[in-house]
Amino acid sequence: MWNDGDYYDASFSIHVSRRYHAKMRDFYQALYNYTTGFNAFGASGAFVALLGSLTTLAATLSAIVALLSLFDSIFKYESKARKHEELCSRFTRLAAKLETLEPTPQYLAVIRSDRLLIECDEPAGERRLVERQAACEEGRARGIAEEDLIHLRRDQRVFGYWLTYGMKHLEVQKAARDKRWRGQREILT
Repeated sequence: MWNDGDYYDASFSIHVSRRYHAKMRDFYQALYNYTTGFNAFGASGAFVALLGSLTTLAATLSAIVALLSLFDSIFKYESKARKHEELCSRFTRLAAKLETLEPTPQYLAVIRSDRLLIECDEPAGERRLVERQAACEEGRARGIAEEDLIHLRRDQRVFGYWLTYGMKHLEVQKAARDKRWRGQREILT
């Protein structure tokens, strides 16, 4: 239904946003779970080490627990996970709404407006590499050929949750893809 031009772009971007927030939710939830799990393990180990008079080990484990607790307190992993969960749900509901609407200019305007209203609540500091991962996943789900996707290096897929780097590499890929697409369109016309 929403497979042409601006309609396709609207549908694609909504699904990319849904995937992006699901990835960010999972990332922050994992950080929270690992922090909580290690804190429980470390605190228990520190207690046992104190009972066994292993004060250096107890001090080390206590310091690690304190540091991890500090990071969790500062970065609020669980609340970030909940925020991305909420945004993922809102984009999923918008994607479901899109499936029930005819592709008309009026509905396109409604969908774009609804998307902007959701984006108002997004946290600052979008992770562009995570967004690119989500776009690749959505492209694959839609049957886009691998050579037409803009690929991340492995390190970008891993560290993209913290940093954005290597965008020049991605821009070169995008330029090559766009050149291929222009050539294909010229052949078709």
